Amino acid sequence: MRPPPATRTPPWRPALGRSDVPGAPLSSTSLSTALLPHPRPPRQEIDDLVRSFLGPRRRAGHGILPEVAAADEDLGAREGEVYRAAGFTGPTRIEIPGHVVVRSADDVVASVFSLSSAAPHLFGDRVGDVEAGLRQLLAAAGPDGRFSEQMAGTTVDVWRR
Repeated sequence: MRPPPATRTPPWRPALGRSDVPGAPLSSTSLSTALLPHPRPPRQEIDDLVRSFLGPRRRAGHGILPEVAAADEDLGAREGEVYRAAGFTGPTRIEIPGHVVVRSADDVVASVFSLSSAAPHLFGDRVGDVEAGLRQLLAAAGPDGRFSEQMAGTTVDVWRR
């Protein structure tokens, strides 16, 4: 006998505990299903364009950014040690959910140039070529000039003395 439709396992997902291969792993992924009203900016292509002008090493100001940044968990653990050593207790964690933003092509261009790794002065006299390349990528990705992005949530740790 088949279960009623409301409780039937979707055909694209095997029932839990069942597998055709003994010892096969099970993974569960949570993805945002929010539909965006406009296409996303082509971030990978934008990064590739910036690299084509500046080279493979990310820059910041007049220097070079380190290749590997500290993992968030490692950084949080070290910060916690420092705050506790300074007499703070906590933290109380506050989670602020992300949200969807809509941006114009001008907003996306400005967001790229606002990055320390893609600031206009880094491109010198080629900054106009970079902007033209950005606008070409954006026109191909979103002909109406509007883009949507799901912004990440923010975590705030509050420490007290």
